[in-house]
Amino acid sequence: MKRRFSPILTEERPGCSETEGTQRLLIARQASSDRAVIRRSGAAGRRGVVLRAAHVAGLGLLSLWLGLAHVAEAAESTKAQLRPPSPTLALVESADVDGEGIFLDQIVTAVPVTSLPHLRLAPAPAVGQVTLLTRTQVVAWIQLRAPAVASTNWNGPDQAKVTRRTRPLDEVEVKEMLRTTLQQDHVKDRGELEIRLTRPWTSIAVADEPLTLKVVDIPASGVGANFIVRFELWAGQERLGNWQVASTAKVWRDILVAESPLKRGQLLRTAPIVRERRDVLALRDVAVVGVGDEGGELELRENVAAGQPIYARSLRVRPVVFRGSIVDGMMFEGGMTIVLKVEVLEDGLPGHVVRVRNPRTRREMLGKVKNEKTILIPM
Repeated sequence: MKRRFSPILTEERPGCSETEGTQRLLIARQASSDRAVIRRSGAAGRRGVVLRAAHVAGLGLLSLWLGLAHVAEAAESTKAQLRPPSPTLALVESADVDGEGIFLDQIVTAVPVTSLPHLRLAPAPAVGQVTLLTRTQVVAWIQLRAPAVASTNWNGPDQAKVTRRTRPLDEVEVKEMLRTTLQQDHVKDRGELEIRLTRPWTSIAVADEPLTLKVVDIPASGVGANFIVRFELWAGQERLGNWQVASTAKVWRDILVAESPLKRGQLLRTAPIVRERRDVLALRDVAVVGVGDEGGELELRENVAAGQPIYARSLRVRPVVFRGSIVDGMMFEGGMTIVLKVEVLEDGLPGHVVRVRNPRTRREMLGKVKNEKTILIPM
């Protein structure tokens, strides 16, 4: 006859969680089953002991797993409470950028205020154009390139309007840039360039960055009193456009000017001359700006009126022999030297070849000027 056991009653303690109650119930039932197995005798009792032992081990592992799960769940809850909330990100409605590109911290803001990394999202738009970046594009880029900044909290506009930062370019700045470029590449050391635009310049919007002006077309004669020049403006590697302007120019330089009338043959070092600042582009010839060591004394080869510039063609090195003068002509042949008087037919400097004539025979010859008294005549 089978013996029936009364159900096992467990006491519910106040403050006990559902998991702990389940564990207590399982342990109480297991103890009751063990007592029943112990009362059985023989092989059946032994088999029951083995089976119950295995069952007890399984229930122990289950209880351990339930306890660990409860601990892990509590740890995750604590960690979630300690973890700071992710910042709220938002796109700006509009942003102005320079030619380096569009960066994350220029179009995205964070609340509370957080320093976002300066990472390049896209190239900058051209001057006068607009780039639209949607929230979806920005979120996808952040998840791919900057996952540490990613957030699920977003607000603000759905897209950001990005334009290029610009400033007005007026006539004063254009003239100065054009003057500097022409001075450096074309006028150089001829004097100080002054330039004016024939027509008024209309202010234009350009990139708010350092600009470079490049001259692409200029007359073959170079900078003149009136000329047309075509140029381009560049902001870094970006070409902003090309323009053409008509200009007038002056090149100022200190030159030699006659203070009083000068006569032909007069030495320059004794002539009354002064230095004045003149526009050399308005002169018909190259003016003298100074006197260097020419290996002899300079004299005027033409008359110069008072107040007139002294041109390079108006000067020459004073000769040592003059036309009509009588000098010694020396002729050499072997160890023999012949000296005779000859008449000089043209002015000459040391080393120059001039025409001479024998006064007796009227024969003309060529000779090399040695000094003011001697001319060497080859045989």
